[in-house]
Amino acid sequence: MSKLDDGQKGRLDDQLLELRRVTVNGTRNLADVTEAVQALIEGRKLVLANSLTVEARLASTTMPSWYVDPGLRLEAALRANRDRGWGLAEASFPAPPEVGGVLLLIVKLPTKGRLKGLQRTFDDRWDLVAGPKWRDPGLKSDSDHLRLAPGYQWKPEVYWGLFEPNAFVNVAPSGALAENTGDLAGTEVLDAAWQFPEWKSCWFRDGNVAPNMAALQYRWDGTGTAWAGSPCLGRDDARLGLRAGSAGDADPDWGSPRLRRVL
Repeated sequence: MSKLDDGQKGRLDDQLLELRRVTVNGTRNLADVTEAVQALIEGRKLVLANSLTVEARLASTTMPSWYVDPGLRLEAALRANRDRGWGLAEASFPAPPEVGGVLLLIVKLPTKGRLKGLQRTFDDRWDLVAGPKWRDPGLKSDSDHLRLAPGYQWKPEVYWGLFEPNAFVNVAPSGALAENTGDLAGTEVLDAAWQFPEWKSCWFRDGNVAPNMAALQYRWDGTGTAWAGSPCLGRDDARLGLRAGSAGDADPDWGSPRLRRVL
C-alpha cells in the first residue's frame, strides 16, 4: 500500500479540521461526535440533525458547475454598495474564508427612511438578479405583506455562509420551518440568484430543485390576517419567476435552502 503524498495529507487534514468544527466545536453531544467519526472511518454518508451531511461538508473539491469565484462576487458586492447606495462601510465586507462548500456572500441592508431593511434587501436583490425575469405584481414587500418567519431576526450585516440549495426537498416551507428553525434561507435565496446567474439552469433536473424562502412569510391581499404564504423562485423556458406559494404545500420540484454562517 502506497503512502499518502503531501497533497493527500493536506486534504485529509482539512477534512479532519472540518469534521471537528461540525461536531466537537459545534452543538453536538458525544453520541453525535462518535457516530460522525465512525462514519468517516467507514466512508459512510451520515446525516446529523440540523446539519449538512458530513459527506457534503468534507467534499471541498466538488463544486457545482454554476459556482462563481468568491473574490469576483465580493468585488461585485463592493461595486453595488457604492453604486446603489447600500450605505455599508467597505470594511464590513470580509474576504472569503478558506472553507469547503458553496460559499455565499450575504448582504442585509439597514432601514432607510420609511423602507425597512428587509424590504430594501428583498427588492434590491431581486433587482440585481439577471433577467429575463418576472415578478408577480401581487407580491408586495411592505411590512403588511412580507415579514420574517417566527424565530428569525433582522440586522444590517455582511457575512459569508455555506449555502445548501437542495435542502428539504418535497417538504412544505412550514414543515421545514418547524423542523429546522434558525438556518433556513430568506432573502439569502435572492443573494444566491444574483451571485450565481447559472444556478437556475440546473433546477428540475438531476435532483436539483427550485427554492422557497422558508425564512420569510407572506400574506396575500384578500386572505385575512393569515401569514400562509412563502416567497419562492421558479422558471420556465423563457424566464425566471418570483412569486409566493402556499407555505403548506410540498412539491418534489421545490426545496427550502439552508444557510450556515461561516464569517
